Parts: sequence; C-alpha cells; structure tokens
Amino acid sequence: MRLLLRHGLATCAGLALVLGVAGYGLVQDWYRGLLPERRASAMALAALAGSDRVTVHQAQHWLAFAPTPEEPTMAFVLYPGGFCAPEAYAPVAAALAEQGYLAVIARMPADLAILATDRFEEIRHAYPGVNQWVLGGHSLGGVVALRYLRGQGPSPRGLVLWDSYTDARQPMTGLTLPILSLYSTAHHDPEHLRVFEETRRYLPQHVQYRAIEGGDHFQFGSFLATDIREEHTATISEARQQRETLEATVTFMRALERPHDSGQ
Repeated sequence: MRLLLRHGLATCAGLALVLGVAGYGLVQDWYRGLLPERRASAMALAALAGSDRVTVHQAQHWLAFAPTPEEPTMAFVLYPGGFCAPEAYAPVAAALAEQGYLAVIARMPADLAILATDRFEEIRHAYPGVNQWVLGGHSLGGVVALRYLRGQGPSPRGLVLWDSYTDARQPMTGLTLPILSLYSTAHHDPEHLRVFEETRRYLPQHVQYRAIEGGDHFQFGSFLATDIREEHTATISEARQQRETLEATVTFMRALERPHDSGQ
C-alpha cells in the first residue's frame, strides 16, 4: 500500500474510489497501521495562534482564518491531500486571510476528503456573510473537490487545484466555472509530469495552468520533514513555493470578485 501511494495522484484517485466503497471503519484500520501520516510542522502549528491581522477559529470540521478587523465577503475552502493534517496548510491560509479573504481548511475523517465530499456545503452555511466562494484541493483533495462539483450542491465561483488532476474515471470537461491548476515540476514521481499532461484532456480547455518550477508535491503545505523525507524533492524552498502558490491563488480570486454580487 505504501508503494502504491508513492505513485502520485493517479493512484490516489483510484484509492479514493476504493475507500469510498470500503467505508469508514476499514479506512480507520488501515490508517493506523499501513498508511502514512503527513503531520504539520512546528511552523504550521505556530500559525494557528493567529496575529493582530488574522483571527483563527478551530471548529470541529474546519480551521478558519479571518482577516482582522475586516468582514470578508469572499472565501477560499481547501480540501487537504490524502492523509495530510489540515494544520499543515495554516501558513498559506493565514497569508490568504492577510489579503482580506476568509480561508477555511476542511478537517476530514481519517484525513481523507473522500469521506466528507460535501464538507464545502457545511462550511458555506456557517458563514452567511460570505457571498462568493472558491473551492480548492491539494492532491487527493482536488480529486474530491472535482467529485463534489459533479453533485447537486451549490457551486463555487471558481476552483483551484494544487498538484491535482482527474482522469478517464472522472472526466470533468463539462465544467464551466473558472479553474486554476498549479502543479509542481520537481515531483517525487518521475512520471508525474507526463501523466499530468496526458490527463489535461479530462478537464475543460479553459483551465489556467501554472507550473511551480522546482516545487514538489508537499511544499504546498508545511509538513514534518520526517514524514515527507521520501517525497521531498523540491529544488526551491518551501517559503518560495508557498509564496508562488499564494500569489497565483490570490490573483485568480481577485479576478473572480464581483462587487454587489449575491454569489452562489
């Protein structure tokens, strides 16, 4: 199982489909023994304290980072990668809040987004003052975000994928909402870029793609070095990868903002 998980997002997508059928109990059994943990680094945990510019709220099913003292009307919701601690994305979420947005990191059962596909709806209802939403997903979280968009729930204004894609098992060419896809070029799987290019056909042609040159799969968050040592293949710093991720995500969100829009 560990070997399979190292073969990138295509394998993660397949695992998601299997686990969705197998059920929560089986996930729990595997998670404790065979499957990896991706725990948050000390720097990420420190970001949970907030600052004079960012207020952090830890709810049962999410972590929310809000700008202080502003009342944001646009929000970004992130579905974490498979077996990735949601706290690991706190630095980027806090930075998004400093830009004036509500940033929410979803907590998932057993750290698997496939077990709570509709978490976006729960979060959305908790913040009635926000009228524009952007859904995001890292790795397996992106696969599940795409699955959510196949359902009947309220659609976000846009979608952001961090090192994630879909394939023939879940073609999404019919999506019309704006989509940003960020991907790393120093991924630990040597087949990643080839597979990423080949699977573009399963997303709409209007997707905006941006490469994080020298970035790797896990530096979209901030994880314990011991937990990602086999996948830490970046040739740029974590700070630089997260800065580029933040800049691209903020630029995308600003282009979506529509004053006085009631939103969806």
